[in-house]
Order: sequence, then C-alpha cells, then structure tokens
Amino acid sequence: MDGFNAGATEDIPVGGLAGLTTYHFRAEARQGSAGAEVDGADAQFTTGPIPTDGTAGWVTPIISSDSTGSWFNLSKVMDDNDATYAQCLHQINSGQGWSPYIYLQTPAVLANGLRVVAPSSLEQTKISVDISSAGVWTNVYEDVISGALVVGFATMTVSNARVKVNAVTDGTGFYWQFNEFDFRAYTTPPPAAIVLSSTQGFSIGQIVLSWNAPGDYGNKAGTTAKQYDIRYTTTPAKSPAISDALFNADSSIAPGLIAAIPAPNVQGTPESLTLSGLPQGVTYYFAIKARNEIPLWSLLSNGATAYAQIPVRGVSVDKALYLFGTVPVGTSTYSTTAVNVTNSGNIASTYSLSVATTTAGSPWSIGTALPTAPNVVVVFGAFNAALPAPALFGPEDVLTTVSQASTIAKFSINGTQTGVAVPVGAARALWFGVAMPTTSSTVQSQDMTVTITAGP
Repeated sequence: MDGFNAGATEDIPVGGLAGLTTYHFRAEARQGSAGAEVDGADAQFTTGPIPTDGTAGWVTPIISSDSTGSWFNLSKVMDDNDATYAQCLHQINSGQGWSPYIYLQTPAVLANGLRVVAPSSLEQTKISVDISSAGVWTNVYEDVISGALVVGFATMTVSNARVKVNAVTDGTGFYWQFNEFDFRAYTTPPPAAIVLSSTQGFSIGQIVLSWNAPGDYGNKAGTTAKQYDIRYTTTPAKSPAISDALFNADSSIAPGLIAAIPAPNVQGTPESLTLSGLPQGVTYYFAIKARNEIPLWSLLSNGATAYAQIPVRGVSVDKALYLFGTVPVGTSTYSTTAVNVTNSGNIASTYSLSVATTTAGSPWSIGTALPTAPNVVVVFGAFNAALPAPALFGPEDVLTTVSQASTIAKFSINGTQTGVAVPVGAARALWFGVAMPTTSSTVQSQDMTVTITAGP
C-alpha cells in the first residue's frame, strides 16, 4: 500500500487461514521510493476453531484481484454489521457497468448458501454471485437486490466466492458500495455411517432390522440426524450396500414393504424396524443411510441380509418335572397343580401327546386302557382351565406310547379348553392321572416322560 497519511489506521483483510493456527505478521514502512525501511513489531494471532456443530461460519474476504478497480475497507463486508460497507471508487465509464469483483476465500468447506447485503439504489440495479468448487466458477445468482438476501445452492465443497455490482448509468465520480458478503458454510461431516444388522422376525414373513442412531454431525453425542433411507433387493448382485449407484437404484422401504421408516432418535439410541408381510423364506439384502438437515447424506452402511421368517412350530412348558411321590400299587393318583403348555411358535398349532417309561431296565410298561395289570401303568392327560375331579378323566384321555393328536374330546376334560389350534403365545393347563400297576416287581422309583408335539 502507498499514499496513506501519518497516523491513519489501515486494515488489510486476510482470508483462507487454517483454524486453530498461530500466525505471525510484521509491517514495514518507508518514506518515498528511496527511503529507509522501518520494521514494525512482530504481531501474533491465533485463529479460532472451524465450527463443528453445523452452525454458519463467517468467511474473511480477500482484496479483489480484478484490475479494473479497487475496493477499500473490505473488512466491512464481513463484520456482521449490515450498516457498514466497503466502497469501490472506480468511476463508471461507458460500457463499464459492472464493478470489480469482491472475492471470498476459505479452506474448502461444505456450503449451501451465501449471505449478501447491498443497498437499494436506482443506479445499482443488480448483483452477480459466483462460487468456485474444484476450480470451476458457477454463477448462482444474478438479479436485483434490496437489502439482505441469502443465495442458496446445492450443498457442495466450496473454496471461493465472488460478487460484483452492476450499474446502468455513467455518473461521474459514482462509486459502488457493498455491505455484507458471507458464506453460510458448514464445516462438519454428515451423519456417521451406520452399522446395520438383520434377523428373522417372530411372525411368518417378518424381518427385523436394527442399528444405533448416528449423530447429526458425524457421531456427535446429543445430536439427532434428520432422516433415514433404507433400500433393499432380493438379488445378491444388486445389493444396495455394494455402491451408491445400486443403493439409489434399489427399492426404498417406504413404498415397497409393510413398514414405516422411523424418524431418527438422539445419537446412540438403539433403533429397529420390523418388516412384515414378506414372502416367507425369501432372502432380502439391505443397506441404510442417514442425512442431516443441510442435507448431507452419510456413507453407505454395511450390507445386512436375512430371509423372511418361515412357519415355526414350538411348545414350552413351565415344569420340567412333576413328582407324584410314593403311590401304593393298585391305586390311582392325580396331579394337584397344572403343567402350563404354551405355543412358543409363530403359527397356531395342535398338540399331540405320548408317554414312555424312561427308567433304565424298568419292568414297567405303558397300558392303553384300564384295568391295569402287574407292572403295567396307565397314564391320563387332559387340558382344563381348573383342577378337574378325578372322575372326569376318561378313556379318551389315556396316553400311549404312540403320539395322538388332541381333539375337542380327546385330552380335554369338557371341551372348554383343548389342545386344538392353540393360538401363538396361548397357554393351556395340562393335568395328569396315574393308575398304578396291580403289582410291581420293583420298588425302584419309576420315571415316565410325556412328549408334547406341536403340529398342524
């Protein structure tokens, strides 16, 4: 710089500095072209951090490189004060309707807008705003302006921007002025990539997806992403986890499967999604992404694979052992507490029952009807909601070594509770009776095992 008066305060805006970095500055001055140089003192300055919470970041402009004129007081366009302004003292000559550019420079940031403020004027008719991404300038706005304006554009990595002001008259001595020019810059990453898992659901045709919620910015605690996108296919070679192109080409959960993608919860929250009504046994391939409000999408998740649940029959009991104690031969005994039998499968089932002696070397055998005989025991079993009277057990309730299916009459005291078409998760109370042999050739304790099978 030259031509400034003694005692004047000068400022030179410096842009493109790294965050959390210490810089040293020194000014030199001399009187005239041949005067001795005088060094100023070393000035040290440490820049602040680049924002990491997604808030707007102010970006310092640098002096115009346009040779057609010069802007002064450029720091006024980044002081967050809409009333102050930079001036360009360039006279508008014939055919020179545009001012020189004001440039902004920053370390590469993700940005989706610029804030500009210019005064309304009959002579300053419009502005033109360009951004530079990967070295390519793109015009994002050229129109009138009166006061403050946010120029939005698709989110991209931006390193430079520039603005110029247009006038249509040739006013002698006219100068352009400009108030504010700031990046609305986002320096934080998108949500972190998600680790996705999948399993068969409980019910037929179900798959359950699960993952942990990412943060809005990377995996930042306490933040919440804006949206999930889950894609799927049944073709392995087209798995959405292979590439972004396949992810975008595959079907979305929303219109295709019986499910609604949940809104994200706060970072670290376990998330799950149950897909229902799928063709049983078909294998599906899934991937997921998340975005924040800018919007910036996360990287692809891993691939998760599962087949839609098939019919599963199951049965569980709440007692593995029932002790009748010491029972004299030639008599009968009955259980006083029920064994609760629950359908633990995913489809309604009918129970079949059988019994066998399981004491090694036992001389006892299982009888098929009364009366009993030496070393022959008869076992009864029947479903009923409450403790039944012994007399209510009948020949239709006798268990044999051959598995027999329940009916409304068979293995049921009065038909009000049966082992027929038991709903998923429903419990049935099973009661037993034992008619002892008339005589026994052993005094050893005898074990008998009742087998309950869930079937169609």
